Amino acid sequence: MENIYLVMVGDSWEDRFRRTVEQCVEISDDAPDFLTNSRHARIWGATEDENGTKRSYFNEMAEGDGIIFHDNTVVFGVGKAGKKYDPDTEGGAIGDWLWESPESSLVFEILDYVPDLSIQIEDVWGDLGFKENYNQMFSFKKITDDSIASIENCYESLSDFHSAFDNGTDLLDGDPVSRKAAYYWVNQSNNPNEIKNGYLRAPLDNSPHHDIRKLEKGDLVFNYRDGELIARSEVINPPCTVTDGDGEQYQLADIEINHFEQPLSLAEVFEYLMRDEVKLDKYYPLNQAGINQQYLFNLSDKAGQYLLEKAQMPRSNTDRLKKRLSFPEFDVELPEDLYFHAGEETNLQKQIVAALQAGKHIIFTGPPGTGKTKIAKAVAKQAEKLDSVDGYTFTTATAEWSSFDTIGGYVPSAGGDKLQFDPRLFLRCFRLTMERYRISG
Repeated sequence: MENIYLVMVGDSWEDRFRRTVEQCVEISDDAPDFLTNSRHARIWGATEDENGTKRSYFNEMAEGDGIIFHDNTVVFGVGKAGKKYDPDTEGGAIGDWLWESPESSLVFEILDYVPDLSIQIEDVWGDLGFKENYNQMFSFKKITDDSIASIENCYESLSDFHSAFDNGTDLLDGDPVSRKAAYYWVNQSNNPNEIKNGYLRAPLDNSPHHDIRKLEKGDLVFNYRDGELIARSEVINPPCTVTDGDGEQYQLADIEINHFEQPLSLAEVFEYLMRDEVKLDKYYPLNQAGINQQYLFNLSDKAGQYLLEKAQMPRSNTDRLKKRLSFPEFDVELPEDLYFHAGEETNLQKQIVAALQAGKHIIFTGPPGTGKTKIAKAVAKQAEKLDSVDGYTFTTATAEWSSFDTIGGYVPSAGGDKLQFDPRLFLRCFRLTMERYRISG
């Protein structure tokens, strides 16, 4: 963070701020053409002044710079600068479209927005070296070098200062208390404001159904409310902690909500989601009697892809591929009936886990009868339970193996009049996996 900007929002602009910052802007058909490739964003802007001071502030703004939103009485939100739009060719068009204010041409996106703060402005002015009765006249201002020097007398960095005014907001550093998943399901029947304003929030405790800390940027979440799945959301910022006015701590994650054209009723998806090959053993949203009433749940890869298809939304093939290429963390348990010299069991476990999570192959070597086959089977069975693993095939390799045995090759057809490709060990695994998905879908 190189700079911090003060943005003053007057009474006449409160409603517009609520529509385009506190809520994400949905890019509609009447948006300027250069925004058509965007989906959702928090957007704000400022007018220019006669001497070009605000334009110079805007030109210096860089992605990640801190922004403090206030009304000259309290700080009510903080965020970070995102993408900027060219004031001469783009900003005015956005200002006209969003706020009917083409003169608001200094337009920028806002990342990591933290709402619902109530910090007395005098506290901020004091750290900036301002007089207690200072009144910001410009709606958009970069703090001066003198203010930076004042901050450095009290804080390690500008980032520390910025974090200090988010009412206790900080990235969640603790380990998750539940298993990660390919997709997630959130029950928001009692939380309409979360859907309206685009966030997930749960108490900061050790309940697996409040475990927002396990979510990562890019994760997909299905939003459930009153008997229907109404949207698919994407996590757009790393989870953080917030503290409310009563001192209660919560986990919070910003999400970008994409509403389904037609909600999916629980009745129409229940049978498929309860199939043995689809459902998960733990942290699953459904049971034989219907819906579980907790907050956050895990979904398998098959369940998530099925819901996307049912909602006729684009299949997230890129996201799915990324998940399948990134092997999740898991602990390997070695067979109990094998003997290990002191310390060797732990060392072997670490080597196996490190190799798998790095995407490497493993070769077990040693004399006959030392447990190589038993360990390989045990690791394969444990890995098969992960969403990124479709199964395993066990076979015995020989020194005579060729590429024909492993990949396959062309052989005469049954009639002998032409050649046909005969897939062998590796390609048969892919074919079985594809057929399995085709049948289950």
